[in-house]
Amino acid sequence: VATGIYNLNSLEHSISITPNPAHDYITVSGNNVVIENIKLLNVEGGEIFVLHRSKGSSGSDLIDISKLPSAIYILKVQTEKGVITKTVSVSHY
Repeated sequence: VATGIYNLNSLEHSISITPNPAHDYITVSGNNVVIENIKLLNVEGGEIFVLHRSKGSSGSDLIDISKLPSAIYILKVQTEKGVITKTVSVSHY
């Protein structure tokens, strides 16, 4: 019997990334989870942006993507309950 495993479906829905697609900024918000850090990666896995949050900090994070080329990126959000990976589309058209 497995113990200590958080429902991954619940974890997936506990993070919101808006807007998506985006052209200037994205907002990353946690709902009932504490976000520990956020990484934005290119499709090859190279780090574009890293944000480490202070312990106990909460709320939303605004990430400037205005200088990034139009492409698909990977957003990895580390929470106290696990890692959520989502794709983000940056479009300047």
